Amino acid sequence: LHQFRMNVVGSYGKIQVNAEGGDQAAAWFNQVWAKACDFRDDTHWSILAQNIVASILREGDCLSVFDDGLIEDSGKLLTWESDQIAPVTDEVLKALGYGSCIQDNGIIRDSWGRIVAYTTTGKHGLTKIGDKKDCTCWKRDQARLPRNPWRLNQGRGVPCIISAAASFLDVYEML
Repeated sequence: LHQFRMNVVGSYGKIQVNAEGGDQAAAWFNQVWAKACDFRDDTHWSILAQNIVASILREGDCLSVFDDGLIEDSGKLLTWESDQIAPVTDEVLKALGYGSCIQDNGIIRDSWGRIVAYTTTGKHGLTKIGDKKDCTCWKRDQARLPRNPWRLNQGRGVPCIISAAASFLDVYEML
């Protein structure tokens, strides 16, 4: 995973903008925004990007939101790990205003199967969010779910390394 992170993002990933005014935009991004782009702490953009690409391999997906007037209008990124994207109970689904929708493991879909929203929690490992106060619902246009799907119309991603995970743990324990 470390090697993949280094090959995809690099040790200090930077963007390049190939358009008019791109040099100024890239300079601002790389020298200003990237240094303090994490909503929750001071993680650099390149570390966030590394963790996002690694989480797709390791866990199958993650959820990202850009705070553009959604919380504090901070212009920063929020992320949730795979186990923080969870379905809600039917009561919470109704309370969120999506009672007529279908749930797909933290993804809310309409009757045609189109993604409408995502449900997240700050807690880890919940199989179902049972209390509305523990849930944040993000509309489809507010969030992105980078993922590694295995089949067509699959909502959540599948981790590539899951089949080797037991072997990794065995080798770690032996060492």
